[in-house]
Amino acid sequence: MKKIALTASAVMLLSGPASADALFSFGLNFALGGGGGFGATAGLWSTDQTDSIAGGLTGTYYLDTGLSGIGANVGYVSDGWVGSFGYDFLRAEPTLGLNIANTVED
Repeated sequence: MKKIALTASAVMLLSGPASADALFSFGLNFALGGGGGFGATAGLWSTDQTDSIAGGLTGTYYLDTGLSGIGANVGYVSDGWVGSFGYDFLRAEPTLGLNIANTVED
């Protein structure tokens, strides 16, 4: 139940009014918990403006285990990339990510 509440809260934060367009990204994700592991990830972020903080939802395929993950993240949007810290709900582990994205200058 706790995971559902956290996911719903993340979605509500991301769906609020925004002055910029959403941003789609591809990249790598690293799970920091006991299971660890690298994954290929796709993300949807709340803003495409560079030099800003964004909320994001990610889907990850972990290359080492073949498992999938769904996460909520906070990221920094820079010129052409997004760096993020988040939580993968399916793996129950914190994550770090680096994603390539088509950002927009302010």
